Amino acid sequence: MGPKIYYHVVGKANAQRDFPRTLFNQRGIDEVVCHVPEKILREHRIIETLQAKFPSGAFNAWGVPEGARDVVQALSPGDAVFIIESTSPKSRTTVLGVVEAFWPVELYGLSKAFWTESRFPYIFFFSSQPLNLSWEDFRELIGYSSRYRAPALFLRVREDKIASKGGLRALLTALGVNSGTAHPRKSTAWTRDALILVLDQYFRGGVPEDLSHSAISDLHELLRQLLETHGVKPLSPRDVHRKLADFAGLDSSGGPTAFPQPGRVGDAEIELWGDFVGRRGELESIAEAIRSQLQVREKAPGEGELLDEAGEDYQAPEGRLLLATHKRRERNRNLVEAKKQRVLALRGTLQCEVCGFDFQEVYGELGSGFIECHHNVPLASLPGPRENSLEDLALVCSNCHRMLHRSREHTLTVEELRAMLRG
Repeated sequence: MGPKIYYHVVGKANAQRDFPRTLFNQRGIDEVVCHVPEKILREHRIIETLQAKFPSGAFNAWGVPEGARDVVQALSPGDAVFIIESTSPKSRTTVLGVVEAFWPVELYGLSKAFWTESRFPYIFFFSSQPLNLSWEDFRELIGYSSRYRAPALFLRVREDKIASKGGLRALLTALGVNSGTAHPRKSTAWTRDALILVLDQYFRGGVPEDLSHSAISDLHELLRQLLETHGVKPLSPRDVHRKLADFAGLDSSGGPTAFPQPGRVGDAEIELWGDFVGRRGELESIAEAIRSQLQVREKAPGEGELLDEAGEDYQAPEGRLLLATHKRRERNRNLVEAKKQRVLALRGTLQCEVCGFDFQEVYGELGSGFIECHHNVPLASLPGPRENSLEDLALVCSNCHRMLHRSREHTLTVEELRAMLRG
C-alpha cells in the first residue's frame, strides 16, 4: 500500500482563527518540550525525531479532534493531508501537508498551546505547502462527484480513488507541488531578485486569470534565466501565477486581484511589499536593470561565489544579481590598481574615504597597498555593459564597505555614511 491521502474541510471561521497559528506560521521544538509530558517524549523519541526531520527546529502542524481517532490512527509519514478552508467556490485557500512525523497519542497540552483549546490532541507535523486550490478543484482532482458535499470532518480518500489517478506522486505532480516526504520544494527558488520581477509584473498588470496569458509565459521565461544564475530548480508557470496571487493577497488597494489570500505569503514577500509599495518607480527601475542584465550578461568565472558572498556579507534591496554584478566591477583588478595609483600620486597614502582608516599606518608593511574599492554607481543604474571609470570607484576600509551595503532601504553613498559617522 502506497502513501495515503486525507482531507479536512475546516470551515471559514475556524480556518481564519487557526490557519495563521500553525499553517501560515511555524512553531518550534521548544514548545513541544514544554507542553508534552516527559514520559511521552521519551517513549516515542519525539524530540529526536523532530530534530532529525526539521533541523532548523521549526515546523508546521495540524491537529484533529478525538472524534477522528479511528481515521487518524492510520496516518503515517509520507501521507498527504489537504487542509481546506471551506467548500465555498470563492475560497481557494488550501494547505498541503506531507506528513513528516505523527504519533497516535493524545497531546492535549500541545493542542492547547497551539490552538488555545485541548480538543485537537492528534497532531501531525510537516512543512506547509500553500495551494491555490478550491474545494471544487480538490473534488475534481480526486474524482468525486460534483454532488458530493464534504462534512466538516477529517477523512481519508479511498485507495481505489488514489490508484485511479496514478497514485499520490502523480496527483501532487499534477498540482505542481513536491511529492517527496522529507521537505517541500525549497523556497530558495524565490530569491529576492525573482520576487522583484514578480512584484513589478503585479504592479503593472495584476494577476492574469489564464495560465497561458503572455504575461505569465514571459515572466516564467525571465525567471528561468534568472534562476539558472542562482543554480536553483526552475519554477512552473503555475508557481509564477501563484506568486502573483500571493502579492494580490497583500494588496488592499482594490487593484486587480484574482485570488487575494492574506496570510499565505512568507516573510520575504511581506518585506519586499513593505520596501516598495510606496516606491513603485524605484522598483520598476530595479526590475528593468535585472531584465537588462539577464539579456546582456554571460556568466563570468567565479559568478557563483560572488552570488553566494553577496547573499552572506551584504544586503541589497535590489537583489543578489545586481549586487554580484556590482561586486564584479569592484574587483576589476586593472581598474582598482589604477585607482590606487592615482590616489597615491595625489595624496601619498591610501585612506578610507569614509572614516580615514589607513591600513599601512595601523598594520605597517602588512597593510601596505591594501584597501577595498566600492563602486559608486547605484545598483539600479546597471542596465547593461558600461565603461567603468576611476570616478566610479571609492577607496574604503572593509568595515565601511560592509556598512555601505547594509541598509535595507538602499545602498548608502560614501557621503551619506561619512555624514552618519560625523553625527
